[in-house]
Amino acid sequence: MKTKTPHKIARQAIRPVLCLALLCQVAFFNAALPALAQKSDRKSLGHGVAKKSPKGQDNAVSGQRSAPAVTGTVNVSEVAVEQALAPAPSAPTSPKEIHAPLGTDSGGLLAPGGTPLRPEQLPNFAPAETGDAPQVPSPSFSTNFQALDDGLQFIPPDTHGAVGPNHVMSTLNDRIRFQTRTGTIINTITLNSFWASLQGTDPNPPATFDPKVLYDRFNDRWMFTCNANAQSALSATFMGVSQTGDPTGTWNLYRVPPAGAGANWADYPSIGFNRDWIVVQINLFTVSASGFVGPDIYVFNKANLYAGGSGAFTRFTGDNTGTALAVTGGTWTPMIDQDNTTGTLYFAQNWNSTSAILRISKLTGAVGSEVLTPGLTFPQAPNAWVNSHPLLGGGWAPQAGATQAVIFGSRISNNDARMQNFVYRNGTLWGAHTAILTTTPLAPGTTQSAANPSNHSGAQWWQLNPAIENNTFSAPLQFGRIEDPTANNCHNGSGATIAGCTQTGTFFAFPSIAVNKHNDVLIGYTRHSPTTWASAAYSFRYATDAANTMRDPLSFKDGEARYAKSGGGNIRWGDYSSSMVDPVNDRNFWTVQEYADSRINADATSRWATWWANIPVIAGPGDVVISEFRLRGPGGEDDEFVELYNKTDSAITVATTDGSAGWSLVASDGVARFTIPNGEVIPARGHYLGTNSDAYSLASYPAGNGTTATGNITYTTDIPDNAGIALFRTATAANFTLANRFDAAGSAAEANTLYKEGAGYPTLVTPGLNIDYAFYRDLASGTPLDTGDNFNDFLFIDTNGSCAYAVNCTSFDNTRRGRHLGAPGPENLSSPIVRNATIKSSLIDPAQSATAPPNRVRDFTSDAGNQSTFGTLSIRRRFTNNTAANVTRLRFRVVDITTFPVPAGTADLRARTSTTVVVTTSGGPVNVQGTTLEQSSVAPPAQPNGGGFNSTFSAGTITLATPLAPGNSINVRFLLGIQQTGTFRFFLNVEALP
Repeated sequence: MKTKTPHKIARQAIRPVLCLALLCQVAFFNAALPALAQKSDRKSLGHGVAKKSPKGQDNAVSGQRSAPAVTGTVNVSEVAVEQALAPAPSAPTSPKEIHAPLGTDSGGLLAPGGTPLRPEQLPNFAPAETGDAPQVPSPSFSTNFQALDDGLQFIPPDTHGAVGPNHVMSTLNDRIRFQTRTGTIINTITLNSFWASLQGTDPNPPATFDPKVLYDRFNDRWMFTCNANAQSALSATFMGVSQTGDPTGTWNLYRVPPAGAGANWADYPSIGFNRDWIVVQINLFTVSASGFVGPDIYVFNKANLYAGGSGAFTRFTGDNTGTALAVTGGTWTPMIDQDNTTGTLYFAQNWNSTSAILRISKLTGAVGSEVLTPGLTFPQAPNAWVNSHPLLGGGWAPQAGATQAVIFGSRISNNDARMQNFVYRNGTLWGAHTAILTTTPLAPGTTQSAANPSNHSGAQWWQLNPAIENNTFSAPLQFGRIEDPTANNCHNGSGATIAGCTQTGTFFAFPSIAVNKHNDVLIGYTRHSPTTWASAAYSFRYATDAANTMRDPLSFKDGEARYAKSGGGNIRWGDYSSSMVDPVNDRNFWTVQEYADSRINADATSRWATWWANIPVIAGPGDVVISEFRLRGPGGEDDEFVELYNKTDSAITVATTDGSAGWSLVASDGVARFTIPNGEVIPARGHYLGTNSDAYSLASYPAGNGTTATGNITYTTDIPDNAGIALFRTATAANFTLANRFDAAGSAAEANTLYKEGAGYPTLVTPGLNIDYAFYRDLASGTPLDTGDNFNDFLFIDTNGSCAYAVNCTSFDNTRRGRHLGAPGPENLSSPIVRNATIKSSLIDPAQSATAPPNRVRDFTSDAGNQSTFGTLSIRRRFTNNTAANVTRLRFRVVDITTFPVPAGTADLRARTSTTVVVTTSGGPVNVQGTTLEQSSVAPPAQPNGGGFNSTFSAGTITLATPLAPGNSINVRFLLGIQQTGTFRFFLNVEALP
């Protein structure tokens, strides 16, 4: 999501000006006053640097530059209209089977040199499900809806999808569906029609399969890939990117032939990206016999694709030798970069299941000159697994029959252990895949046997350290299995079943993993058992949960009937699934999974279907911050408040991971001052206010709007001056730890680092001075600054611009250690929300420049009694309501201003109340409404020196009774008294209800 930025009234940079004292007004005008524009909030994202391996990585290889064979475009909405007018195709007599992912020998390739790790060098792990015994529940889902049902055209669906800020896109082997985030269907089109423009010179339209789609939240674009024309000399890989953030619009499409085109064909695409590249890897097979040839990897310049460029790419083609440090083996799953910081892209392969190892490789180099280094390291699990399974009665995983009390004889295929998806998050790598398992765990280097046969499946997951580049065995950071050790499908180890055996337990397959900004993890998968039908489910872990563990599985769409669709005796399922973090808040999760739908045609025809779930999770560190506070005021030591702010673009519901009563605001004495109860909802970008009821003096602020600064919760125990405070996501004192801390604010004098960030804000030298002050997070970027350093983030303001620090408090030190004229501005749950993005400004007279009347008027009349010794500056702007709702309250907060104290050559501006005026524009006379300085002398805080930082102007004509309707505009003016002339800055946030 894009950060909302403040409206710019004047230039940000201060330029030195040479002028005579009596002519300084010229310098004032030289500070060009552009139209209200958004202040840049672009942040440096940094660059990851890969370490050189101890062996020098002399196995690194360069690729070949290539170009797509065909390019095209598609407009989804237009295709949807065309298909709606065409007659619906009749269902085939029997659905077409999309071939199963062909074997690539991954899972049995050559182990690296070196010594395998000993058990004590590897993580301990516990299965997430042990029979019927419940452990810790996964969080429940909220929104859930059907993606696509069985169109009776293909098996299996190859379930995949992605979620953006406004859309949900589901991609299956037969169709693509576009929905809102609540499930309302926008469009549904066929997969083949989406890619039709890439037919080129082929005699027939492309026959597409294996679709996968991702959403790039950093650039608001969608990327989509699939293969076409299986087992054919016309085989190709298709790549598409949306032209905008709307996937129902136009896409740019690219067709890439496989290496050895004509002789080879492409299968099972895997897609990932980082800040520089989009990477697609496919497995090459011969057209003549479908023998595995090797991997084919396409590295696209992401910026080029997003710009609608040529699609030129770098190709790396490997072999089937299985050598540990060669470009070889199948299914190189490229990472999905959720940090957007690294110039390296990593791949994971299921390398040798008997040795219990993966293989990690990397892509580096400049865009267009990429280098691929295979075999950086080989992460080893504590136990081995089996790579694939035989077909037992059609597959592997059991299911119930006509009723859930009867076991059905046919089993559902779980395919193999290839890596399903791979995520880079917070500097580490995460992956998930199916594992075929035995009752007694296999030690690395051992295989199944008649005495210990493979007999169930689990979802295996890893967390890895990308800095390890040792070319041999390494230990994962975490390793776990979502597994029921009691599960048994009665396999005898030789492709048959054990006579008299009864199937038991739960199976898990086709997992996909997602990791949020807090390192919370969700794994979605299909869940099978002999007494249920195939269901859509997931497991979850909070970052604070015990290492190597997941919480209990939770089904979000139970299967509705037995399933028996087969191709060649194989009851096909999968071949994969998709899970992702919610791009709106980077905290919640989405997953789309397959389940067994109800049967039709007098119970003769089984059906698959796919289902979405949104899983909201408990807020984590940094989601809610302490945004403003004071520890005394004019009413004495108990005249204090603590304001909290929801930094995210979605509402947060208070909940705890430990079952305690809520979130506690705690002082450094370890005593909670207040606890926000579970179930309380803090709006997106909204505030929550705690006040000391003994002496809090700001309850009637602002005048005429007295309900927006009253406490949502109160307390009575004073917080000492200069003491630290912290907000924890628990009410249990024993859990007041860094892992459970949302935020902290404390002075340099605070000794306990749990109650401050960084060195702390500067200590107040006169803490007993009962002034009208506050510490608040710098708002110059449009939102509260949060760098993890209280010194850098907080500004000290008071209504007199007082010098209250122990050090560096000069007469004009307008820095974080210095003095700032301004006013406290506590906000509660009912306060207006920043609406910079949806209430835009424009000039009241666009025919004139921003610095010319009537858009800006300089009045030289002195008015010393109203903080205007050198006159005033009146800035007039028009604000248009684009929120799609009635605005019932409108105000403007000063987030940056040149005000007392300032050096010579810099303007000293004071915010003032203004009255309505009628001005002449090029289009005729217009009313320009005055604005009221909300912090006025009629209600605390009194501002005898005029407004400054954190002061607010209200547009009083906008009320519940007289709202600003959607699409309507209001002209307002901001009056600034001038106490010293010079160059200046003046920035505002627009705040509104609802």
